[in-house]
Amino acid sequence: MIPLQQLPSMWRKELWHPMVVHFPIALLLLAALVGIFLLFSTNKENGPFLVRSFSWLLGIGTAMAWLAIYTGLWSYNTEVRRICDPDVLKSHLWWGYCAAILYTVGLGLYKLRHLVPFKRLFALLAIIFVLGGAGALVYTGHLGASLVYQQGAGVRQPAADCGEFRR
Repeated sequence: MIPLQQLPSMWRKELWHPMVVHFPIALLLLAALVGIFLLFSTNKENGPFLVRSFSWLLGIGTAMAWLAIYTGLWSYNTEVRRICDPDVLKSHLWWGYCAAILYTVGLGLYKLRHLVPFKRLFALLAIIFVLGGAGALVYTGHLGASLVYQQGAGVRQPAADCGEFRR
């Protein structure tokens, strides 16, 4: 039996990524959904609410996506040595960058729409980039789930009898 004091800490550097990453996933996918509503919205009463919601979800989600990439790089150096197929981890990282870049471009275009005479075109381009980011984000999440559930990335396997948890 392993004393509880000798169990690995729950606050290990490689575990920050899964703790952080779920916030931008939720915010950015919701931003994409609100963006679709913005495209097809003809209701003038809901317009300002949708615009503010899209802007806040996209801004906070994009900032958190870059934080997720930063914490993912912490995990990368540890997990690349532990898993069976590091190519999945490399693809996960690559698609994560693609998603963050697409969302960042979408955010930039959406914020720049105030400075150009053709606001609607910039808003449309921003939403297209955000929808592309959503596709990349879903695939990134699929690869991340594959790393955790198929290869055990970031997961410590207890003994068969779970003896280390008994007192």
